Amino acid sequence: MLRKSTRLVILILLSVLCNGRGSVQTTRLDPPFSMGAFQETDDDPFSIFSIDFNLDGISDFRFSYGAGGPGVACYFNYPNQIAILRAAPAFPDQTNVYGTMGALPLGTIIGSNLVSTIDLSDYTWHFGTTNHYDLTLAFGDHQTSVFGVIDPVTIGVPSLAAGDPVAKEGVMGFRFLIGTNVHFGYVHFDFRTNINRWYMGAGGYILGWAYETEADKPIVAAPISVSPTPFSMDVRAQENGAFDLTWKATPGAIFQIEGTPSLSQPFTTFTPAFLSRPNFHANQVIEDVTIFGMANYPIYFWRVKRAGVSN
Repeated sequence: MLRKSTRLVILILLSVLCNGRGSVQTTRLDPPFSMGAFQETDDDPFSIFSIDFNLDGISDFRFSYGAGGPGVACYFNYPNQIAILRAAPAFPDQTNVYGTMGALPLGTIIGSNLVSTIDLSDYTWHFGTTNHYDLTLAFGDHQTSVFGVIDPVTIGVPSLAAGDPVAKEGVMGFRFLIGTNVHFGYVHFDFRTNINRWYMGAGGYILGWAYETEADKPIVAAPISVSPTPFSMDVRAQENGAFDLTWKATPGAIFQIEGTPSLSQPFTTFTPAFLSRPNFHANQVIEDVTIFGMANYPIYFWRVKRAGVSN
């Protein structure tokens, strides 16, 4: 149950980037905003995080989060829409479309159609469901679930986090009106499980958002910022002077490998920047790189670095 004392979170905006007519306007958060299930703020377990794409003082979409869910939901007004992961029909002859917030991979072209190098046929635009709850109507007349957590106290089994964005880094797609014109935008999030604070990836960071200022023009979902969540790398030294490096990568992100013979020395770049390959439903992919010619260095320190952030 949502309290009437729900607090509006004030955002810190680092940059708004706009380059002339028909351009992408980007809002980057510094620091990234932390949001998730079971999150309490002061004495109120419920909070609202607002997205104002064109910075006109009017919230286009609102996320509710906190212990009262537990989970995260998105509120908005008709006829705005969100990109959802369609649920399988309950009956073979069911024609209605249902679903919850989708996690799209970085690099997705967000427009009237959702286009990627992988199959996105399970994703579509949707109006959400009608919001009938009096205490939340001020947030929007429609809503959708982003993710939720089943409480073990209630059901007597280990917690279960459900929702397409859980444990992923990617973007959420939005279709909204400015006046009477349709615009497309996205929110860059990182809910990977490397953040120990959030159980099973049911929370993490909102890094920022962007939208296309030209009406009806698609936008490419470029990374907004580098997440503070690290990538954990597995390093195996081979007898022939090679190192095998493996990590769980974000599809559509750009990486470089750096190394140093001693932590007292600076890291140097060993590989050119390369794009991580796509994966189904924006799931993380296992990337592996082998560095050769290291016979004189039986011990070496390695790290994977993100590159290619939108600016």
